[in-house]
Amino acid sequence: MIHAPLPVTPGPYRTPGLLLGPYYPLQVPIGADANLWRGDTLPAGTRHLRLEGRVLTREGAPAPNACVELWQADPRGYYRHASAPGHAQVAAGFAGYGLTHCDAEGRFDFRSLVPGAYAESGVVRAPHLHAQITGRVDRLVTQLFLPGDERNHLDPWYCAVARPERLLPQVIRDEANALHLHWTVFITQA
Repeated sequence: MIHAPLPVTPGPYRTPGLLLGPYYPLQVPIGADANLWRGDTLPAGTRHLRLEGRVLTREGAPAPNACVELWQADPRGYYRHASAPGHAQVAAGFAGYGLTHCDAEGRFDFRSLVPGAYAESGVVRAPHLHAQITGRVDRLVTQLFLPGDERNHLDPWYCAVARPERLLPQVIRDEANALHLHWTVFITQA
């Protein structure tokens, strides 16, 4: 199914911030780039994820060269982080962390796998991606959630923000083996 992107209307808001989470890497992995999935074949029962987007100021100006970092669990809910439960079971070929810099128009583009849900310490987490956006004078740490996932409303961090819909990217294409999303992030200043 293909969805036409909605027009981006700058608003007087900044994308809501959320906590960094316990599985942000202590050191950026060598060779980290915008490809979190480096495997040759798609593991059974998983889907490709493409997350493209833009980083804009609240006034709608692009944030050229902003650094966008993304980290997430694999499709079974395991993080590639030494302190994460099940880290030894992470899908082979799944980096779990990536970074890229925006172009002159504030655009970025990641390739990954659709993350899985998981429970930790009795807390159920809906499938989500962590993001850190660092501009020249502004940094935003947040999370984004999969549109239409019924577990979003059970996730304590999704429910923690006043306008959680601002943490939902737009669906561009939703197919059997691939999900293509677009996310516009609003920061205070580029």
